[in-house]
Amino acid sequence: MRLSTIVTTAILAVAATPSPAAAPDPFGPLAMIVAGLADGGKVAVGQSGAGKVTRSGPKAFLVSLPTGQAGFLYAQPQSCVFTQTSQMKGEPPLTVQFNLNLVTGIRFAQQGQSAGLNLIALQFQGSGEIVDFVAEDGTMTQGQSAASITTSLTVDQLNKAAAALRTLCPGS
Repeated sequence: MRLSTIVTTAILAVAATPSPAAAPDPFGPLAMIVAGLADGGKVAVGQSGAGKVTRSGPKAFLVSLPTGQAGFLYAQPQSCVFTQTSQMKGEPPLTVQFNLNLVTGIRFAQQGQSAGLNLIALQFQGSGEIVDFVAEDGTMTQGQSAASITTSLTVDQLNKAAAALRTLCPGS
């Protein structure tokens, strides 16, 4: 067998081998669920008002607010344990950890509207330290497993994001 035939056969074998499927994106659904963030959507951030959301990277979002930009950065330090670090210019960062291994369900409830955005209650169901605030020195303080978000997303969109995330992190 000639060398060119062997090389051609090897190239065709590699090209015919199916590539592994792209890993599912946990950060998009997580950002939707915990902060109401979706590329092209709108969200209110604290007392800073509402702004347009841009996904600036696979794990990052920016919100253009009347008072400046708020950045949101996500990480996954352990399987199904995520962090969200948010920061406005001139303010210290705020890091929150979500342990989805302890979650048995995620519920949303429509609470009305404000300035064209949906007021939505979020409730993580489960037990243990599902939500923790992380200090700069790494110490954690347990947070509430319920929150309200003000977003252009609907309860139906949030439920779909929760279902997608639950396939990756089924919880306890």
